[in-house]
Parts: sequence; structure tokens; C-alpha cells
Amino acid sequence: MRQQNGFSLIELLLYMGLTSVLIGLMSQVFLAIVGLRVESANTSGVQQDGRFIMSRLHYDIKRSDIILSPALGVASDSMMLVINEAGVPQTYQYVWDGQSITVSSAGSSTQLNSNRSVITQFLLTRIGNSAVLEDAADTLSIQLGLTGNSDVEAGQQTLNMQTTVSQR
Repeated sequence: MRQQNGFSLIELLLYMGLTSVLIGLMSQVFLAIVGLRVESANTSGVQQDGRFIMSRLHYDIKRSDIILSPALGVASDSMMLVINEAGVPQTYQYVWDGQSITVSSAGSSTQLNSNRSVITQFLLTRIGNSAVLEDAADTLSIQLGLTGNSDVEAGQQTLNMQTTVSQR
């Protein structure tokens, strides 16, 4: 009997077929993991932006001396506050342009949401007014809607938030 060196054609085809199936399965797992990562990043980005914007609005409204706009009972997509910083009154203006919220003060302007989200709704309504009652604080109702900025198979991540904040 003769000793055989190497592989037969059948063995080689069988090896290549099994390797192709294994690589195909591993590719599918890899693509699923990448898709989940993108979806998770989109979700967390929208949630972080929403929490940050609401925290910033809450902080600035609480420390404001005067709310210039919106007027009592009026819903608006902008707000003006006067905040006393080290004895100097500063005017802060929040404006929604349909995509992002920008806060401006003392010649500088900052966008509050990151590039991971788009602001789909920003509505401020003054529901209480200190001009009516001397010891009462101004109260604002805030509605905020955000949508993720990346395309994912499961659909866009959306977040709607609503709160009420009063001055101190």
C-alpha cells in the first residue's frame, strides 16, 4: 500500500465548505453586535442630552431673579432669564431653531444638545407669575422632545420629557 501525502480533492472541498460556513456565521454575529452597539449609543446619547438640557433649564430657572419671557399663559419656543452673577445681572436667552437649543449670554452662545440628537419639540409655558402675588415664584412648564441622529434598524430613538419648575 502506498502512503498518501497531502489532501484529496474531496477533503479540500469539505474543509473549504466548513470554513466558509463558519466565517459566514461569525460575520453574522459580528454584524449583530455592531448593530446593537450603534443602537445602544444612539439611545444613551438621546437620554444623556435630554437629562442635561432639563438639568440646565432647571438650574438656571431656579437661580434666576427675573423671567422676562415667556409671558403668563403664553407658550413659546424661547425663554429669557435674568441671573445675578457676582452682583452683575446677566441675561440668558434660550432659543430653539427646530434642530437644537442654544443658550446665549454676554456675547457667547452655546448649543445644549450634542450632535447625537435633534430637538423635535421645545415648549415653555409660564403657568405662574410673581407679578400677581408678591411672595409667589414664577413657574414654568417645560416640554422637550428629542430624536436620535443616527439611522438604526430598530427605528429612531425618541424621548419626550415634561416638567414644571419654579423659581426659588
